[in-house]
Amino acid sequence: MTTPTPIQDVIKSLESLGLKVIFCEKTDELPFDVAITSLGFDEKNRPLTLQVQQYSQKIVTALAEEHEESPAESTDLQMLGFLLTVPIEIPSETVPEVLRLLALANKSFPLGALNFSEIENAVYFSYGYPVFSNPPDDMTILMIINTILFARDSFFPTIDDVASSRQTVDTLIGEK
Repeated sequence: MTTPTPIQDVIKSLESLGLKVIFCEKTDELPFDVAITSLGFDEKNRPLTLQVQQYSQKIVTALAEEHEESPAESTDLQMLGFLLTVPIEIPSETVPEVLRLLALANKSFPLGALNFSEIENAVYFSYGYPVFSNPPDDMTILMIINTILFARDSFFPTIDDVASSRQTVDTLIGEK
């Protein structure tokens, strides 16, 4: 019997929460395994799709002394990346203001962060989970999803307002 991979354990946890999961295995075109599930819809009925990606991250396991000629040893650490794209169009003229809002919003999260992809011109929430020896259990998965839902409920409407120029960060923080 083979041991499940971390992403297979996450899929099992998501399914135990009643979520339907689609799994896409790593290929030449897709550089990591990914599980995809719906977290419902936002207040404007736009779909919220959670991606969970499993990938390897090189980490240094021993620091080399400055006078040593041999490089430090490294190993691969399995990582799980939880990503939820914010379903909001970000016009180029409001990107600086949205980035300012993200920097302020990120102070509210003990774990995870709102990020901006310049390639996709999109805001997304990301949460990285290092798998040292055991994959996240059901309660940890639930905590991660609740953190993502907190970001959705607390900041997605405001990101939408700032992206559409209905609000500015200055007015939100009371400076103007």
